[in-house]
Amino acid sequence: MRVRTGHEILRISSYLTPNFKSVTVPFFVLHGTADRVTDLLASQDLYNEAASEFKDNKLYDGFLHDLLFEPEREEIAQDIIDWMHKKLGAGNLANVYSQC
Repeated sequence: MRVRTGHEILRISSYLTPNFKSVTVPFFVLHGTADRVTDLLASQDLYNEAASEFKDNKLYDGFLHDLLFEPEREEIAQDIIDWMHKKLGAGNLANVYSQC
């Protein structure tokens, strides 16, 4: 990781963590339980504390940080597509836009 990239990640993280409650946009947290880059508890805190009406999370047992490079990437990609269809379907689309 480049120094500047690391610095930006730390800067954004130090702002975001105490401001999780202000997150109102739709999101889907996907996290591998063997991830050594991002703290699983931080992902769980984001999910638990965010004010967003449209939020979901999914843990992938034994998976690492870069989920779309896991052998099961097709399953993970399908989970993302399914979430988008569920949350952004025609019936929910107006509600989602009003939240953004």
